[in-house]
Amino acid sequence: MPIPEPDVWGLAFRRIHEGSLRSAVLRRDDGWAEDVPEMLASYFGPPEPHQVELLSRLSGRVLDVGCGVGRHLLWLQEHGIEAVGIDHSPGAIEVCQQRGCHDVHVGAPVDLDFPGNHFDAAIMFGNNAGIGGTVEGCEAIFRRLARWVRPGGLLIAEGREAAVANSPGHAEYDAAGQRAGHPAGQVRWRLECCDEIGDWFALMLFEPEELERLLPATGWRVQCCTPHQPSLFVVVAEAAD
Repeated sequence: MPIPEPDVWGLAFRRIHEGSLRSAVLRRDDGWAEDVPEMLASYFGPPEPHQVELLSRLSGRVLDVGCGVGRHLLWLQEHGIEAVGIDHSPGAIEVCQQRGCHDVHVGAPVDLDFPGNHFDAAIMFGNNAGIGGTVEGCEAIFRRLARWVRPGGLLIAEGREAAVANSPGHAEYDAAGQRAGHPAGQVRWRLECCDEIGDWFALMLFEPEELERLLPATGWRVQCCTPHQPSLFVVVAEAAD
């Protein structure tokens, strides 16, 4: 997967880290848009309480998939856990390093390779369960993670339900997308910041039952699926032998 050019997410994160971001617009491909500097700035805060509870279960070596600016990596490091982060944005990784993250890599899961059974767990917070962009793309990521995580190790994946998505007019948007040939639950976004316009990227919004059906076919045994906000849920799964 090519590195984004321009790296608008990285630009926004660098500006926040410098204290100079005033505006960043997240635009859906039907034209709906929202100014989101506060949302982006929240990624610099500590993990949310439900995430802390989940992180507290982990030990050994943990992979953070789509680590952003390192909020979960820093928590893990502070609690004596070896943490490795990957993110598609070079700017996000640069900010991670500036904030003190020890082991971070530029790239998507499909671009990188780690030894088999290298990790004791993998985390995908912030709706990163859908970063594959399509069902097939997400399946490919889950299969790769199942190779990297030892048998019995954990996957903690956070998703957002399409039926209660928090962007206006989502049901109509999804229906129009399906008529145009896009998969159900796919949302297409881009970020605009400081006169730079990012590429469109696709994100899957799964229903919890969809993710529970998908994971066993990719090397995972689902332990539980727990809602924690009106539209967000977390699936915990165990790597199969």
